[in-house]
Amino acid sequence: MTLFVCRMIGFLLLLIAPLPWAAEKSVLSQAEQIREEIVVTADRNTQPLKHTGNSISVISKEQIENRGFDFASEAMRQIPGLSVNQSGPIGSATQIRIRGAEANHTLVLIDGFNANDPAIGSEFNFADLTTFDVDQIEVVRGSQTALYGSDTIGGVINLITSTPDKTGFSGKAYVAAGNNQSDLYLLNLNGKGERHYVLANFSKYNTNGTNASLMGSEKDGYENQTELLKFGFELTQELTATLQARRSSNRVETDPQDFAFPATETQGLVIDGDDWSETSQRYNALAISYKNIDRPITSTLKLGSTRTSSHFYQDNAYALANGGARDSIDWLLSNKWSGDSEHELSASFQHEKLKFKNRSTSYLAANYDEKIRQSGLSVLYKYSPSTNTHMNLSVRHDQNSRFKDEQSFKLSASHSLNNLNTRFHGSIATGSTNPGFIELFGYAPSNFEGNPTLEPEKSLSYDIGLEQSFFNNQALMDLTVFRANLKDEIITIFNPSTFMSTSDNDAQKSTRFGIELSAQTYFNQNWQLSASYTYLRSKDGARLTEVRRPKNTGHLSASYQFSNETTKFNVNVSFNGEQQDLEFVASTPVTRVTLDSYALVNTSLNHDFNKRFKGTLRIKNLLNDQYSEVFSYRGTGRTVLAGLEYRF
Repeated sequence: MTLFVCRMIGFLLLLIAPLPWAAEKSVLSQAEQIREEIVVTADRNTQPLKHTGNSISVISKEQIENRGFDFASEAMRQIPGLSVNQSGPIGSATQIRIRGAEANHTLVLIDGFNANDPAIGSEFNFADLTTFDVDQIEVVRGSQTALYGSDTIGGVINLITSTPDKTGFSGKAYVAAGNNQSDLYLLNLNGKGERHYVLANFSKYNTNGTNASLMGSEKDGYENQTELLKFGFELTQELTATLQARRSSNRVETDPQDFAFPATETQGLVIDGDDWSETSQRYNALAISYKNIDRPITSTLKLGSTRTSSHFYQDNAYALANGGARDSIDWLLSNKWSGDSEHELSASFQHEKLKFKNRSTSYLAANYDEKIRQSGLSVLYKYSPSTNTHMNLSVRHDQNSRFKDEQSFKLSASHSLNNLNTRFHGSIATGSTNPGFIELFGYAPSNFEGNPTLEPEKSLSYDIGLEQSFFNNQALMDLTVFRANLKDEIITIFNPSTFMSTSDNDAQKSTRFGIELSAQTYFNQNWQLSASYTYLRSKDGARLTEVRRPKNTGHLSASYQFSNETTKFNVNVSFNGEQQDLEFVASTPVTRVTLDSYALVNTSLNHDFNKRFKGTLRIKNLLNDQYSEVFSYRGTGRTVLAGLEYRF
C-alpha cells in the first residue's frame, strides 16, 4: 500500500508540475479562488472554504456543464472518499458511501432540506437525481451528527438548486438524442425583479437502456421526469422568503435474481425478466430568513415536507409497494461579535415526524404503518483569533420516540501559514444513525423479520489534512488521512435452518481508515486539470473487508477551452479498484465474490455557435467497458447523447 500511495503522490505532483507555458499569476489565483469559495453545508452558515476544518469538495455549475454530468452520481465519482454502486444500467438503484460508511450514513440535502427516504432505510437513492436544476454540489466528509442529527456518520451531500442571476425574463430550451433510443428535453424559465424572482425547470429523460443482467440480450429501459418551481421574495429590507416544490417521477425496468425452487442452473444470478418499478419523490420547502441591518444577527426558519412512493411489479404483475413521509421544522439563530478576535454563536432546533407504510399482495403480515418522532438541539461556537486561524465546536442533544437520548460533538480547526500557501485542517466528531423502519419492523415476514430491539449505530471519527498551493498559487493539492470506528453496526443475520433473516447490532467494532489525495490546476488560460485518489481499508466486526467498498478509487479530468473561447472539451476518467460483494449461489461453497476493477472514460464537447445557440456532445463509457458494481448486474454501456440548446 505504501508504494502505491507514493506513486499516486508522485503522479499528482507531476500533474501540477510547472509547464514552460504556464500562465502568469491572475488577479485572483486558482488556489485563492478555491479557498474563497463560499460554502454553507460545513457549519450551516455561509463562510469561505478556508475557514472550516472539515474536508469539503465543491462541484460548481460550470464543472457540471463542462464535464457533462447529467446525474449527480456521475459527479460523485470524482470526489475523494466516495464509493458509488449502481445495480445495473441508467436508472438502477444507486448507493453512495462516504469513507467506507454505509449508504444510510450519508445525509442528502436539497437546498439544506433533508431528502433521505424513510422508506428505504433512511438512505437516498441517487438513481433519479439529475443535475439539470443544480448550481452547486457540496460534499462534507466525516460525521456531521452534531449539526444535522442522524444519518450523517459518513458525511453530508448538499445540492443547491438554481436561482436566477440576472434581472428580467430569461431561460433556455434543450433537446438531445442518442443511442439506445435515448432522448432528453429541458426547459428552464426565469424571471427576476428588484425584490422577487421565480424559476421553473422541467426535464425529461428517456432511454431503452441496456441489459441489467450479464446474460441474455433484453434491454431495461428508464424514464425520468423532474420539475422544480421556486419563488423568492424580499418581504422587507431584513426579511426574505423562499418557497419551492420539486418532484421527480420515474419508471425503471430491471431483472430479477433467480431464486426459483427447485433450483435452476442460474440459481442466485440475475436473469432476464419483466420486472419494473414506478417511483416518485416530492419535496416542498419554505425558508424565511431574517438579517438585522444594524447588528450581525441572522435567523432562518425552514419548514420541509418529503413524500416518496414506490410500486414494484414482478413478471408484469403488481407485487409490492411502500411509501415514506418526512415533515420537519428547522430553526437557526446566529450572532457574531468581534474585538481582538472574531466570535460567532449559533443555536439550532430541529424536529421531524417520520412515517412509513408497506404493502404486499403476497404477505399480509407485511402490510403495516409505523411512525417515529425525533428532535435535536445543537449549539455551534466559532472562534477566529486571527485571519489565519479558525476553530469550530458543535454539541448536540437528540431525542427520539423509540431510542434513548443521544449526545454528540464535533471539533474542527483550520490554520494557514507560509503566507497562506499552506493550510492545516482537521476534525474530530462523534455520530449516530438510527435503525430504519424495515430493520425495525421487517419487509416480507416470510423471509425477513424485523428487530424492534435494535439500537442506533455510533461512531467516533477524526481526520487531519494538509493543503498546499504551488507555482505562484496556480495549483492546489490536499492530502487528508482519516479514521473512524463504528460501534453497534447493524448487520443482517441469516439462519440456514429456518431460511429466515433479521437484523442485529454487531457486538464487535468495525473500523475504517483511509487516505484522500486531490489536486487542481490550470495553465495557459486554456487547460484545467483535476485529479483525486482514495485508499480505503474498511473492516467489519469479524475483520472482513466490507462489501461494495473498493480499496482504491480515483479520477482524472482534463478540460480544454479553445482559443476561440466558444468551444470546450473535457475528458474524465473514473477508476474503481477491485471490491468484494455478496453472492447468493447455493451451489458454490463461498458467500463472497471479488468484482473486477474498471475505468470509465467520459468525454464532453460544448460549442457556442452564437449568443443564442449551443451544441453539446456527451459520450459516457467511451470504451464500452464491461463492468459490475453489484454482483451479477451489468453496468451501463456506452451512451452517446448529442444536443442543441437555445437561450433567450
